[in-house]
Amino acid sequence: VSAFDPSLANTVGVNAQGMHYLLMTLGAVTAVAAFEAVGNILVVAKFVAPPATAFLLTKRLGQMVWLSAAIAAIGAVLGHLGVVLLPRLAGFSSTNTAGGMAVASGVLFAAAVVCTPSQGLLARALRRRAVWLATVAEDILGVLYRHEEGERQPAIGVAELADRVGVDPRPLRRSAKRLATDGLIDPTPQGYRLTVAGVVAAREVVRSHRLWETYLVSEAGMDSAAIHPRAEELEHVTDRRLRGLLRDATAEAPIDPHGKPIPAEPDETAG
Repeated sequence: VSAFDPSLANTVGVNAQGMHYLLMTLGAVTAVAAFEAVGNILVVAKFVAPPATAFLLTKRLGQMVWLSAAIAAIGAVLGHLGVVLLPRLAGFSSTNTAGGMAVASGVLFAAAVVCTPSQGLLARALRRRAVWLATVAEDILGVLYRHEEGERQPAIGVAELADRVGVDPRPLRRSAKRLATDGLIDPTPQGYRLTVAGVVAAREVVRSHRLWETYLVSEAGMDSAAIHPRAEELEHVTDRRLRGLLRDATAEAPIDPHGKPIPAEPDETAG
């Protein structure tokens, strides 16, 4: 408590400043003794890598302390085995144990950086990919809605759809396949078209877009020629409640600044 919230520590009767200097003294004594015993490389590695690895795996302090100790022990064992076994493959008897343990601790930290489910680079990349594909799917719905709204042929081909959405055909087909599985679009020999459920979902996307365009012009004072890209970004993070606020802020405008009708909420249409 004194380390992470000194004010709270003082409130509950713990001398936070005294505890700070006590911990600092114990840390310095431990470091100096360890420098003499195993060398500075291993001390610095074990002071930094295991706690940093544990921090990526949990946010609970108690678990972090025990997990840090376990990671340090695992790194020590792996490092020692590595410097005994691996050099023999290259014709050497062994190498520096402290360096091997430091490398093993670094490898464990690197693995956590890449593979941790909550904060790992791989998990973040997968989440960004999923969000991007979901955005592409909503853009597909919006394009198809506007395409059918213009009373043209209801089906639109892959090449034209990819061009209007602004993505390559390959990821577009992946998002379109997911939409077809969910029953929102219907693949035909001529291209894609919205199903009844797809019209409902697409109406929400287009409604969010046009409400934002109206709001950006009427309330934010933006030029109508510059609002489309901003509204395209905002439509993907707009839920029903926010659409209600935008509707109230724009006095329930029936058309957007470009003269297009703002679709009603699906249940309002049904009513």
